[in-house]
Amino acid sequence: MLVLGRTVLPPLLLVTGLLSLMVGWEFVFLLPIVLALAWSIISRVWGKIGYGVVGDYGFISRGFIGTDTTVFPLFKVQRIDIRQTPGQRRKGLAQLTIHLASHTLKIPYVCESDCKNFRDLALYYVESSDRAWY
Repeated sequence: MLVLGRTVLPPLLLVTGLLSLMVGWEFVFLLPIVLALAWSIISRVWGKIGYGVVGDYGFISRGFIGTDTTVFPLFKVQRIDIRQTPGQRRKGLAQLTIHLASHTLKIPYVCESDCKNFRDLALYYVESSDRAWY
């Protein structure tokens, strides 16, 4: 609901307000329909986001219609960034960014303690593993 209220609602109010002033007041009735559509899209995407660790491997899944799951060995993590906006800090959330050799994975709005646990676990596997990178 927070994402919908802060990122989607202001532009929708601006567009429907301008259209209702310039074209006709009937555009005000489009606002609930567009909000319902935006809510369904955001909840669908949010429901597909997941992350976790199983054994020596971490995984991140995301998607809209299907699910794209990326599985990676934890000893191959090159860098992990934990970033917080002031709003996320107040709510105890953060954005987790995992840098691998091939690409970067980002997970928004993760519990800050989960981010730190993931970072510490990956650091443990990087430092304690003697396996080759290739």
